[in-house]
Amino acid sequence: MIETAVKKQVPRRPFAEVTVALAVIVLAGELILPAWAEIAVAVAALLFAGLKAPSGHYVALLAAVVTAVIGAWDLWAYAQGHEDAHELIQAATSIGLIWALTYLCLRHQATLGRASETQGRMMEAMESISEGFVLFDADDRLVICNRRVHDMYPKIRDLLVPGTANAAILRAGAERGQFKLGGLSVEEWLAARLAKRTETDSVFEQELGDGRWVRISERPTADGGYAGIRTDITEEKRREETLRRTGQRFRSISANVPTVIFQRLMTPDGHISYPYVSAGVREIYGFDPAEIMAKGNWIDTAVTPEEQEAYVAAIRRSAETLETWSYEGKVRTGTGEPRWVRAVARPTRQDSGDVIWDGVCLDVTEFKRTEEELRNRVVDLQESQERLEAQGAELGAMAISLSTARDQAETATRRAEASEQRYRMLAEHSPVGIWHIGTDGTTRYMNPAMLSLVGVTSVDEVTGRDFRSIVQVDSITLVERTIARARSLGTASCNFALHTTGTDVRQLVFSAGVLHGADGRDEGVLASVIDMTEQRRMEEAMLHMAQHDSLTGLPNRALFNDRVQQALAQAGRTGQQVAALLLDLDRFKHVNDMLGHVVGDQLLQAVAERLRLCTRRSDSVARLGGDEFAIIASNLDSSEMIEVLARRVIESLSQPFLLDGNEVHSGASIGITLYPADTRDANELLRFADMALYRAKDVGRGTYAYYDQSMNDGARARKELEIELRRAIQENQFELHYQPTMDVATTRITGFEALIRWHHPEKGLVPPNLFIPVAESSGLILPIGR
Repeated sequence: MIETAVKKQVPRRPFAEVTVALAVIVLAGELILPAWAEIAVAVAALLFAGLKAPSGHYVALLAAVVTAVIGAWDLWAYAQGHEDAHELIQAATSIGLIWALTYLCLRHQATLGRASETQGRMMEAMESISEGFVLFDADDRLVICNRRVHDMYPKIRDLLVPGTANAAILRAGAERGQFKLGGLSVEEWLAARLAKRTETDSVFEQELGDGRWVRISERPTADGGYAGIRTDITEEKRREETLRRTGQRFRSISANVPTVIFQRLMTPDGHISYPYVSAGVREIYGFDPAEIMAKGNWIDTAVTPEEQEAYVAAIRRSAETLETWSYEGKVRTGTGEPRWVRAVARPTRQDSGDVIWDGVCLDVTEFKRTEEELRNRVVDLQESQERLEAQGAELGAMAISLSTARDQAETATRRAEASEQRYRMLAEHSPVGIWHIGTDGTTRYMNPAMLSLVGVTSVDEVTGRDFRSIVQVDSITLVERTIARARSLGTASCNFALHTTGTDVRQLVFSAGVLHGADGRDEGVLASVIDMTEQRRMEEAMLHMAQHDSLTGLPNRALFNDRVQQALAQAGRTGQQVAALLLDLDRFKHVNDMLGHVVGDQLLQAVAERLRLCTRRSDSVARLGGDEFAIIASNLDSSEMIEVLARRVIESLSQPFLLDGNEVHSGASIGITLYPADTRDANELLRFADMALYRAKDVGRGTYAYYDQSMNDGARARKELEIELRRAIQENQFELHYQPTMDVATTRITGFEALIRWHHPEKGLVPPNLFIPVAESSGLILPIGR
């Protein structure tokens, strides 16, 4: 087939062959023709060779000229009667005839050799190309095609022979299923296909019956036919479809993820612009993404003035070093409301010198408010927890809000369609976990941040897995309910713990929203997963610091008061007794003064440990400050249980302590008050225990005392006396009395002792034994001494 076509294309050179043939005839005429006939044939050969022979065939022209000269010479010799010359001319003519025939044979052989060489090269060239090649003549009949065309169209291979009409080939292909007709009849499809032929170059695509695609390129030839190239583009089509689906997925992620995804561009002259900003910017800054991109570096100027210089310096430093850029601080929104944001982006330098950052920005305003609230009111943990949950719910609301605003974001999305890879890079670099769960509960996608939380390195390890096999067993029901609420309400969130590797437990905020494809079809839920582990640990640490004594680790006064309230509430329901024991250490000041505060702190820690060993699990031990400790004992059936506890504490603390190589002896005095016998009020319970503690110290230390009503009266009297003492100091009601000291042996006066007396305006002289103890306990003894 190919050989025949090539032979048809070999160029002919008839002028040279005809000229040489005429020369042969002239030479042969020397042997058989009369002289005048030789002259006529030679002249004809000269005329034909001169007019028709192309450049390069001068040998044929020379043969004709030589023949004419010989003929003229032979004619002259014959006329003069020179027989010898005539015979000599005929011999020379025979030699010339042999030479001419030899030249003609060699010439013909050379022509056939060039044709064969041209044929071989053409065949080799056509078979070496990976595309199919076809050539049709002016009558639209096949002239030639290579084997690649046979491979592309196996069902019509028998028709791909020279001379077959193109219409017959196409019709057979349509009828045999070689071509996909797209719902048209054979005649309709054939007419449409033939209409694609134009007088100029044409390129179009054709789908085959087996699902493959071919790109057809055709170009007219000079003789009215056309040459065509057939290229298999099946893999290219598949890649385009994969990119289209990938682009659709990442456009959905960009539109639904509850963060701002952005791309920042800095030119070598320092100009900053934002080629792409996702719809999430509307939630944080209150501006449409298109408006942000049109204003250039508007986002950067939204930083508060006091942070502007450091912010720009960080961007320029990242551009120089190509290190990851991050920022956390306040920004100004369109409404003037300040917000806290946390942003991170990774830079790459382009060949043009431009630096491009792909990054994300999170609204952490609620996180910051929560931190501030914890610093100011760490005791109120419940309120902080509710704010965290509200913040998680707000993240979920952001996801559904983004979904609702999809139509408004389509303009920005279409602008980003030119680079599908951009969406992948933005999602891959997001510090927030992104988790796409299909309608059947299987995992469709996880970004690297989510893969890191789960503890795997490749998305292939989780793709297709049911989400229940990823979430810990004790959190499956919670996540199932959250997904169900998201599907019914549009958005939902929850907090759950995820065990990753070993004993590591991560505290996560799971915020889910319904995900719709570009065609509106339900594609499951898209969840943002934020790791709150460090935040929770900080809260727990701050709460523990706020509620516990830093030296002993025991509950402080605030937590102890809360536990007293709980114990009284429970006792009110069960009808059992509650005892409050207030104690302080004997000789603690002596230990501090003699051995130093380090040993004093060690003593307090040792006392705390012994108190833990003396009490039950249901009891609470606290350090109220200094060397003062308290115990709240609940679920008491009798007073004997209280006395057993008090004696055990006194006996334990009376044992020596070995501290820093020193044997330290201390002890304790305890004041006890009972609920409900003494009071039903928590504040009075501790105040009455303090009065009982004073009674125990007055008795002699190292013992315990119960509260009774007389203590309250005595305390009231001491309080009144303290008030009167303060008034006495202000009004100078004190007098000095001097008492002489005498030597008994000589009866001589050796000196005088100064004694202070309080001259009360109504009570007269108040004895020192009444007001001195009150002055010492209230700290008024020094002003009185001055």
